[in-house]
Amino acid sequence: MDCDLLSYQKECIVNVKNIMMKRVEDLEVRWSDTNRSYELVQWVQYEEGLMDIPNALDANEYCFVIAFFREGSEGCNIEFVGDRPFRYENRDRLWELMRYGQRICGVRFSRSRRMSLP
Repeated sequence: MDCDLLSYQKECIVNVKNIMMKRVEDLEVRWSDTNRSYELVQWVQYEEGLMDIPNALDANEYCFVIAFFREGSEGCNIEFVGDRPFRYENRDRLWELMRYGQRICGVRFSRSRRMSLP
């Protein structure tokens, strides 16, 4: 499915440089170069006239991290940011994206382990 990440879409899955990202309405799993991990973020729409951000790619919304998918010695772990997952209202959507993030983090973990074998 082709999609424009700058516009609102119900569901969007893209592959950028072999890094999978998925957005379903206001939740997105994406790779973070800064954190060197996958993260689950929630997008929030600004209210009309509330924010004016010059030169922003999309000044209609902003995001914050709900959880990180971190690689450990035995696989991937989900690390919550405070109680944010418990405040999110659509549990089915949250669960879907957490499963997706865990799955793609697990694939990355498995590949990195196979590549490091002698």
